[in-house]
Amino acid sequence: MLGIVSFGRNMATRARAGSHRKLVEHEFAALLSFLRDSSCTFHSCEALIRNPVPRGVSFRYDIHLRDVPGCAAFIDIHKREQLPGTFFLLWDYSQAERRRFADFARLAGRIAPPLEIGLHDSPVDAYLIEKRFGEDRTAYIAWIKSAAAVEWFSSLLRAPDELAKLNLAVLEHFRRRVDRTTERFGAITAVASHGGEMNQAFRPKMQTLEKPLAELAH
Repeated sequence: MLGIVSFGRNMATRARAGSHRKLVEHEFAALLSFLRDSSCTFHSCEALIRNPVPRGVSFRYDIHLRDVPGCAAFIDIHKREQLPGTFFLLWDYSQAERRRFADFARLAGRIAPPLEIGLHDSPVDAYLIEKRFGEDRTAYIAWIKSAAAVEWFSSLLRAPDELAKLNLAVLEHFRRRVDRTTERFGAITAVASHGGEMNQAFRPKMQTLEKPLAELAH
């Protein structure tokens, strides 16, 4: 057995308040006691994926803007316990995040071994927000929820060459943002996917879409 303990927005955000920080400390201590009593060992996300071990556990933190203030509690626990953990930063998703780069940079300044930084990212969403909607994330969200987005995906099925071009463009866009991450935060070895607006918009529709279109959206 191996596993990744993932902390999302609720835990990280609530840790900002003093009372919630105490709750985080209490619950984390209980979790850690259980894992240690179960003879688990602790690894970075990347290390555990490359070298799975029985009862191996990784701690994964997906950090959105709203989560940055709450990360201090988790960082302090990991440092005190000398536990590996990976903080995946959603810092380059859109202009909203890039404008708050200083907040992510201050957080990154507190992260040191055995903690590490990874990139939290949704490549297709980020590409479309920038290239198709000129960084207007609000317009993109409205579009991806509309029938026009379904028709656009359908048109890609009818034009395999255009779909191939899109995939290559998204990959190159993603590569450049990985490069920006390493320039600003140092070498990273792991990326954690962010569901993003597309996932939220299409999840309720998947059962009603024709199979080829559902597979493409997936």
